[in-house]
Amino acid sequence: MFKTVVAAVSVAVIAILLAQGAPMSEAQTGSVHPVSPKVRAGQAQFEKTCMQCHATVEGQASFGPNLHGVLKGPHPRKTPADVRLQIKNGKGKMPGFGDKLTATEVDDLITYMKTL
Repeated sequence: MFKTVVAAVSVAVIAILLAQGAPMSEAQTGSVHPVSPKVRAGQAQFEKTCMQCHATVEGQASFGPNLHGVLKGPHPRKTPADVRLQIKNGKGKMPGFGDKLTATEVDDLITYMKTL
């Protein structure tokens, strides 16, 4: 009985917070809030810098690797540090952007990629 009451109260508190529009942290949701300013900035930077070669929709073909799921899910294919290094130095046919993007722009790109 006690567990049922605790569960019901927990659900009610979460519902109230969501109804009030209280943002949930990354730790609470397991992902980055999809409309955060960093995600929007990262998406804009992606569209400006990366979209010419990389797709973001699962199964979509592109010149470079598809980036869907690269930093998301229970078993991401790369770590943020791996992505940061590759953006900076390039790899294979991908040029390096270390002298073209600021650290903040790279951080925003990584934040956006976590939503893909």
